[in-house]
Amino acid sequence: MIKVYDADERLFDHNGLKILHPNKAEVFIEDNGDYYITIESSIEDLPYLQEGMIIRAKTRWGEQGFRLTNPEKKNTKVSVKGYHLWKDSQNYVIVDSNVVDKNCNDALDHLNSACDVGTPFTTISDITRINSTRVIRKSLEEAISIVVEKWGGHLYRDNWVIGVKETIGADRGIVIKYGKNSTDIEVKENWDNVVTKILPVGYDGITLPEVYLESAMQYSIPYTKVIKFDQDINQDDYKDEDGNLKEDEYREALISDLRTQAIAYLEENQYFKCNYKVKAHIEGVVDLGDVIVVEHEKLGIKITTNVISLKYDCIRDKYTEIEFGNFKTQLKDLVKTIKGDTKEQISSANEVVKVTLENELNEATSKIWGKLGNSYVIYEGDRILVVDSLPKEKATNVMM
Repeated sequence: MIKVYDADERLFDHNGLKILHPNKAEVFIEDNGDYYITIESSIEDLPYLQEGMIIRAKTRWGEQGFRLTNPEKKNTKVSVKGYHLWKDSQNYVIVDSNVVDKNCNDALDHLNSACDVGTPFTTISDITRINSTRVIRKSLEEAISIVVEKWGGHLYRDNWVIGVKETIGADRGIVIKYGKNSTDIEVKENWDNVVTKILPVGYDGITLPEVYLESAMQYSIPYTKVIKFDQDINQDDYKDEDGNLKEDEYREALISDLRTQAIAYLEENQYFKCNYKVKAHIEGVVDLGDVIVVEHEKLGIKITTNVISLKYDCIRDKYTEIEFGNFKTQLKDLVKTIKGDTKEQISSANEVVKVTLENELNEATSKIWGKLGNSYVIYEGDRILVVDSLPKEKATNVMM
């Protein structure tokens, strides 16, 4: 059942303009990514599936609103995509807003209030970390992307509520066996950063006394790498009252820090990164972020993954596709936003240099002609002189 509303609806406290019964209504939701519905219905429903109209569909996350765009008509059918209402945040602009020393909830509230006009959104977050950022000439959607990057977390979208949560999903004890006969699972593996034996190198080329560290996980072939780690150990903390460096203590601090960083790196990269997609319902999966343990038959290991994206059939009330993996997700448009910022800053800097140079050249030219406006030209065979007075020996300004 799909309810249709006018484009300017805000409350959804009634059943709308009409209740539709489409042939297809499928929702796609991705952690920190897309959130939309695709609808296919008979041509009779075309007046209610127009650009900008809002539909409300039953999902696993309650009734959710989607704004329709680009309807297509073919023979006796109409198809249309609708983006979740949170996507309306792209239509609100922030000229210049500075978020200073705020937790994530306050940062979102600050930016939501800084838009060119009032928005219909309420913003929430349970992330207490303190951070700062500045947003210049960005949409609210882009600003939220920046917040997710700075404060971390996962987008939460519930009609007009936009949030950033520290964690999503739960461990519901789901286990999937993956082996050579698992033809119903689409798999992508990335071994590029796998390391099981590491030679860590720290400040000024320092290494560990034991030289190498090895992970608990070992494969049939070695994955050994030399990794350079940045270290920020303040020497002033290891000086005596006369200002002399206590070298043994300082070196021990460097080694301890290097070992800690190397162990964390090994734990993070001892397993390959993987992505699985199952075009079927998996019993027990409820939401994004849910834990799925994959038992890898060939390698004899268990890999902990999280649900990354879901396709949900609103008509049959079931998931039709589940994607899960062990890599971190981030907002799709974030890299584009950062690149855009950098390009804009470079262009702005170039323009400043150009304008400054032009101003200086104009000023220099004015000074020259101001001095030499009433000038005299003297030809001396191998050179030409431009002087401001005669004879040349008494000239104050001379050009050759």
